[in-house]
Amino acid sequence: MDHRECLVCKAMGRHSPARVVHHVKHLRDRPDLALSIYDPDTGARQLISVCKDCHERLHPESQRQYRPHFSPLTAERWD
Repeated sequence: MDHRECLVCKAMGRHSPARVVHHVKHLRDRPDLALSIYDPDTGARQLISVCKDCHERLHPESQRQYRPHFSPLTAERWD
C-alpha cells in the first residue's frame, strides 16, 4: 500500500524506507483502532508507514527521559 516508503518524507520530496507503522490517532486514546488501516469515523488512514526519524519527530514525548528527582537518602560526608 505504501510501497515501504516513509509517507512523511515522501510528502517533503525525499525518499527513505519505512521502518515503523505510525498510528495517526494515539493508541492510548483509541485502542480500538490498533489494527485498523482506516479510521471508521472519518475514513482517513489510521496507520501510515514512516521512517524512524519521522516517527521520533511525530512522538517527541517518547524522547524525553523520565527520571524522578529524589533527594539523596543520606547527606554526603567527608570525614
